[in-house]
Amino acid sequence: MDMDGNEITEKQARMLLAMALLPVTWPFVLAAWLFFRPAVGLVERIRGVAPARPDTAALMKDLGRKYAGSADPLLRGDRRAAAEAAWPTEAYPSLYIDVPEDLERPAAMDGRLFEGVGVSYLAEREIVPDDIADAAHAGKVAQRAFVLSSIGILALVAFFLTMAGSYLPVGMNPYAAAAGIAEVNADIAELRKQTVDPLHVSWPDMKPIELSAPTEGGLVSGFLAGAKAFGFDALHVVLVYVVPILVTVASILSIAWALGKAAPASYLSALLARKGGRYAMPTKDSFVRFQHRADLRERNLKGYAKQLRLATGHQALDPLIGLGKATGALRHRGDQLAPLAGQTLCMDYSSLFQHMVVFGGTGENKTAGILKPIFRQLLDTRSPAGNPLGFFVIDAKAVLWRDFMPKIERAGRLDDVRVIGFGADQWGVDLLAGLDPTQAAGVLRTIMDQQGGGGKDPFWANNAVDIFRHLLVLAEAYRYTPGGQQEWLDTGIDPYSISWVFKAICSPAIVSNATMNVLRSFADDQWDEYGSAIHSATLWSSITWLQNVWATMAENTKSGVVGQVSQILDGLASRQDIRDRFASGRPHPNAEAGRRILPIREALDGRIVMVAVSSLEHGTAAKSILMFLKTGLFRAARLRELEIGSKACQAKPCVYVADEVQEFVSGDTSGLSDGTFWNVARSSGVAGIIATQTMSSLVMALGNEKAAENLVAQFRSKVILRVEDCSASRGESMTTLEMAQALSGRYERCRSFEAGQYESLDAQFAVTGWHPVLSAPDGKPVRPAERRDIVVEGMKAAFLPMKFSKDSVRDPFRPAIDGVGEKQSLYEVDPRYLDDDARVALKDGQAWLQHNMQVAWRREDQHRQTVTTGIETEPGVTPSDFLSMGRFFAYAHLQRAGARVHDIIELEPDYEVGVPAAEAQAAA
Repeated sequence: MDMDGNEITEKQARMLLAMALLPVTWPFVLAAWLFFRPAVGLVERIRGVAPARPDTAALMKDLGRKYAGSADPLLRGDRRAAAEAAWPTEAYPSLYIDVPEDLERPAAMDGRLFEGVGVSYLAEREIVPDDIADAAHAGKVAQRAFVLSSIGILALVAFFLTMAGSYLPVGMNPYAAAAGIAEVNADIAELRKQTVDPLHVSWPDMKPIELSAPTEGGLVSGFLAGAKAFGFDALHVVLVYVVPILVTVASILSIAWALGKAAPASYLSALLARKGGRYAMPTKDSFVRFQHRADLRERNLKGYAKQLRLATGHQALDPLIGLGKATGALRHRGDQLAPLAGQTLCMDYSSLFQHMVVFGGTGENKTAGILKPIFRQLLDTRSPAGNPLGFFVIDAKAVLWRDFMPKIERAGRLDDVRVIGFGADQWGVDLLAGLDPTQAAGVLRTIMDQQGGGGKDPFWANNAVDIFRHLLVLAEAYRYTPGGQQEWLDTGIDPYSISWVFKAICSPAIVSNATMNVLRSFADDQWDEYGSAIHSATLWSSITWLQNVWATMAENTKSGVVGQVSQILDGLASRQDIRDRFASGRPHPNAEAGRRILPIREALDGRIVMVAVSSLEHGTAAKSILMFLKTGLFRAARLRELEIGSKACQAKPCVYVADEVQEFVSGDTSGLSDGTFWNVARSSGVAGIIATQTMSSLVMALGNEKAAENLVAQFRSKVILRVEDCSASRGESMTTLEMAQALSGRYERCRSFEAGQYESLDAQFAVTGWHPVLSAPDGKPVRPAERRDIVVEGMKAAFLPMKFSKDSVRDPFRPAIDGVGEKQSLYEVDPRYLDDDARVALKDGQAWLQHNMQVAWRREDQHRQTVTTGIETEPGVTPSDFLSMGRFFAYAHLQRAGARVHDIIELEPDYEVGVPAAEAQAAA
């Protein structure tokens, strides 16, 4: 009860007690919220109060020493151990080895990192060493700002209590108020003695108040008077004021110390949320493709691991042949192992011997875009044994050799050049050298089929091939007889030549003379001296056929057969220049030097043999020459393999480069042809790079769809430039673009239709230029004003949930990855109707709950609709890609380290002009 007789209620008593205990509770209620932010600004501005920012390098060194013995591999800096614990080396070698640049792939598949970890895991990479130093500085700022704000609060509270000591007791004891304002005089003391009222008692022990006014006024007197006003003696003053003040000071220091420890980590967590927030948004494929492509991912990862082991192991020293820059189209469309945009698509040296075919319409720069750049790179390439590569360069237009000459000169290999042609300094070739009669007859049959000479009735073509073969068997024996030797020396024409055979077909007397010479050699026992290599059974069979079949054949029939043969051989044997260079066989060993005849095998011995015979200039004869030259090379390669073995052949390799190959391709499966050679060419040390226009052109040249498809299948690497060969096959042969679609595969697309949402990480990269794995941290400094906000956010994160348990203690310098959590939905909660007005309108708690449920369900429905629409399986490339890609783009499907790499690539054409013909001939 106060002096006016009013009772002091229990509520008032509790308020007074709370006021007495206020010094203990205020730091937790007021300081962090009301004064911390301005205190941070003051600490950063006041000279002498602002802490110095630690040197980044020194801080990182100190942290390294501090955590060197930590059990946590990340804290002690052992990133390898931490990574191997999560991603074993055997399963994920790409994380631990130096991956070749062309095989680098991001550690993410179907929108997630390996093992299904969300890409938000990578947000920590945004935290750089300077951020760690800023975090340490933020801890010191937080400490000093908390102490500064505490001093301010303490001053305010002290002032408030002082005033309370002067004014609050007025209702209870007017003399205490007077004592708190001025000195107590004798009148007041006397008045006190006369007016002692038993109702004026102290609280809470109800003892009479013993007022003894202080002799001094001011802050101290008011403070003590305030205490006496409540009836506190010295012990009460100590317990109620001194102890709380000491506890408050201890609390301030303890909390400041805790903030200094916890604020850096919380600062980093807040900073991470600012800098790495974009890592949190998942892409659509992480919800769709990731769910049901586990088996495909496992196979892809295993295949990629094997590819890397081969590329960095057995093939580590293999030279690489680059074709062009990837556009990233196939990766965007769903192939997780396709190259990244900007990577160079390469074929390694070993894969070169799995051969390459180039398709492209007329004028699509197959030569400038593909053949010339590859040839330039191969000129400087050496085999694993250290030998330079040999080359056999052939094309129907006789321009490829001239385009290659500047590159040969630049590479310093002009001495290795041999040009086959009609120029003064060029070489001729015995077209039948290295071919036995059966193989030569097979070439003739292929030429006849390509030129339509076979007709609908195969009788004429079969008999033409038979007479050609039997005459070659006879000529091979006749060349070793005395008569044959003399004729060879006198005429300069080798009996085993196209020219002699053509004359023999047209003249029965020549056949009779040769036959008599062979029979006479047998009778005189001269055969072993001249021709022991000729199998007598084969020879007698041919002589029998010539005498009993050919000689007795009706003249009309014989004329028809001769006509068939003449279509091919007449062009070779009738023109002097062609006959001398290609159809007269090799010069007689005893003849004076004259014709320059090049052994075709020189291409297998490191020479650069190039053919300069044009079909435009020499017509069908040129095609026949090209066909025989190519087959002769195949024959020489197979014979060399038999002689020295596969390993020795591969130590001295030869690259066969052919343009417009449809002009001289062969598919005879019974002899040596393109249809039978390329499946065994690798062991003979020959690598093939051929160019043609379309699949249709090959089918027309070979006359058989299966033969064309089989030939293309032997060339494992394929490059397809712009073509229009895209009509539906309808059960017929595969078109070029149908083949490209089959090679590219089919992939599940997850198209997205909302702004800010993306089909995949690669689609996000294509649109925004940012990729959570590939893009480097932005490195942008945090502005001072924003840094203060982060310090405050970090303090709140460190201070408010603090429970002082082991679970709440985090290392101050380890980035808090929980600052960026991966979102579990493609949509956020729509907040438009979750404001206070809506809550007031929905006074009923159940209605408010239902309102929130509707909002959550709307988000779920949006997410479900998004991840279930736009899902289609499509081929990697489509006809529209080829029709619209333009020049200098191509779809490349290459072999690389035992696996395929493919994409739509941008070519870098080589338009270097070839040397004039005269200069090229002189250089050769």
